[in-house]
Amino acid sequence: IDPPRHDTADVIVKLNNNGIQVRMITGDHKNIAIETAKRIGLPPGILANTELEYLDQETVSEEEDESEEKQQESSCFNMCDIESGETSEQLQLSSKATKLILESGGFAQVMPTDKLVIVKTFRNANGGSVTGMTGDGVNDAPALKAANVGIAVKGATAAAQQAADIILTDDGLMPIHTAVVESRKIYARLKSYVLYRIGATFQIVIVLSTLIFAYDKTIPALYVILLALLNDVTMLTVSYDNARVSPEPVRPTVFGIVATAAVVGTVMALSSIGFYMLGHYGVLLDSEFRSNTNAGEAYVAAVMYVQISIGIEMMIFNCREPEDWFWSSAPCASLF
Repeated sequence: IDPPRHDTADVIVKLNNNGIQVRMITGDHKNIAIETAKRIGLPPGILANTELEYLDQETVSEEEDESEEKQQESSCFNMCDIESGETSEQLQLSSKATKLILESGGFAQVMPTDKLVIVKTFRNANGGSVTGMTGDGVNDAPALKAANVGIAVKGATAAAQQAADIILTDDGLMPIHTAVVESRKIYARLKSYVLYRIGATFQIVIVLSTLIFAYDKTIPALYVILLALLNDVTMLTVSYDNARVSPEPVRPTVFGIVATAAVVGTVMALSSIGFYMLGHYGVLLDSEFRSNTNAGEAYVAAVMYVQISIGIEMMIFNCREPEDWFWSSAPCASLF
């Protein structure tokens, strides 16, 4: 048996801890695959290609149950020729084979067409799953191309590298875990940026509109420009933030991001409006805040600018941890 690398089992544990299921696809004999799976900590239940049931397209009964037809149609793939690209055929898995693939811990004695079918079966599972595939040979190229993320390992053939989305330059599979961690950090920073940008816009628009239409108070254009400039300076530091890595894969939605930003921005806007109301009705601040003189108007504008500015600058700490308390993780020093 060809022994696995010393760090393979550790990589699989780390990927599993990040919500990524790992499966082995090999052309070796089933017994060798079972032993290899034990050594690197993969789930049991290795499936040989002889256990995959392909249906003959011309003999599929038209009287099959409608729900079974839908399952079979979802497993029907246009197969490309592995090397020459001249042959095209359709393979259809039985519903039993599809279920076996999704429940198996690995696959042995596979042919290139089997690899492609397995990858596409996982891609179509559960309404669409993000699937990655690693490989190094010419026969891996179709499956690498079909996967959401094709990964060519170090020393892979030119065909595999051309079909892949990522090409590893270091030995082993540890760079895959590093890529997962770094990509989730990048996503967390981008999400913080978007939430902060939209939330700050919500706060400024709501506060200024309320002051104008409800209290007939205006903020000088200079203060509005300063607010915009300070926002841009704050956002620069987000790219250096100590982003927390999500333990599970993330599927962002535009509605979810906009709704979260709207909630954060509205809450901060209410705090600014509440502050103004406390000063307007004499609960806080001195009488100059309620004065209708030019000095009083300037005083109100300056005080509200400071309050809004501080509120917006503090908002970044909420946006970087939208699903937890803002103190749950330490930000980078430049964020202060």
